[in-house]
Amino acid sequence: MKVSFADNDLRDCCCLFEVAEDRYGSHLAHQLITLIADAEAFECAEQWHEILVDHMELNGDSFAVHIGTEYMAGFVPVGNAYLRNTQGRINWSSVQRLKLTSITRRL
Repeated sequence: MKVSFADNDLRDCCCLFEVAEDRYGSHLAHQLITLIADAEAFECAEQWHEILVDHMELNGDSFAVHIGTEYMAGFVPVGNAYLRNTQGRINWSSVQRLKLTSITRRL
């Protein structure tokens, strides 16, 4: 799967350990960088969701992944290649591109 980022700041936080460590500390920096690497190791979002089942929240056309106990990483599918079922919901097995839209504190 291919992961893109909403902006350069998010990209740097997820791809440059020093930036992530500055912002979130060493432990969460490792988790964040590993999270993106894991996503890119799968062929589709559904496969990744199966691994994340207890560490994610599906919200219609988006989902959020827990990063430690304090943060969430928000993702949306991108591109035109993914499919929807008859109820209009995303068929996550057809999603091969995701965009990280935010990293926020959990409520």
